[in-house]
Amino acid sequence: MTFDLDTALREADEYEKSREPIDAQVVIGKRVVTVRIPYLPGREFDDATAAHTYPFPYRDVLGCWFNLDAVTQNHPRIVLVNGKGAVVDDLTVVKDDESHYRWPEVYAALSTADKMTLQAVVWGVYIHDPEQRIADAKEAARERV
Repeated sequence: MTFDLDTALREADEYEKSREPIDAQVVIGKRVVTVRIPYLPGREFDDATAAHTYPFPYRDVLGCWFNLDAVTQNHPRIVLVNGKGAVVDDLTVVKDDESHYRWPEVYAALSTADKMTLQAVVWGVYIHDPEQRIADAKEAARERV
């Protein structure tokens, strides 16, 4: 079997485009709310982690090369959704003619347990899923032999 780079690149692009946001419930004040965390493809996630990396070649016990708490707190485009999946708050407000993204403020107000729930989502999407894809691809390759 030969390797077809064009097919592999097309498959990689299709995979990136197929990634859906993940919803997680947390409590803000006395209200249960659903936080929708969008998937950040490739370079966009690299940019999101760049300000929160550990010195090379360090990785924490979860396999992260970045500060998971800081990346979750500063993750772009997070929104709040209702039970039907409709966006109820895009967490953006205009103050003094400038747009302000309120997610870092919301995240700071969450309980430690809720922060850990959201960190688990980020870890799952960017650390666990890629590792699992590698393991699955290796297993499929062994089965073809």
